[in-house]
Amino acid sequence: MTDYRTTKHGMHDSIVWQVLIRMIVPVEQRARKQLADFFAQAHVMADADERGVHVSPSELRPLIEQLDAEADRLAGLGDPIAPAFKAWSESVRLAERVSEMEPGYIV
Repeated sequence: MTDYRTTKHGMHDSIVWQVLIRMIVPVEQRARKQLADFFAQAHVMADADERGVHVSPSELRPLIEQLDAEADRLAGLGDPIAPAFKAWSESVRLAERVSEMEPGYIV
């Protein structure tokens, strides 16, 4: 039986958690920081776009595309945190599928 650990955001978050806990501590810490930085930048870009500030089209790509691109870039560099970005991409895909199947469910 698969061990699904959940957080307040649901089972899909466990995908990222499972990848992070397999990393050695310094790599895990760097992965968490880079994920946080990545999402802070994406949030800032989305806010700027909503305010009418010109934002590069590549910064407005769907989140899954941005995560996949970053995972591919990091994997190409041999960076051990690439799986964390791929896991988050899979988590977002799963959240979108759940949302489509259960429109009233907040992910």
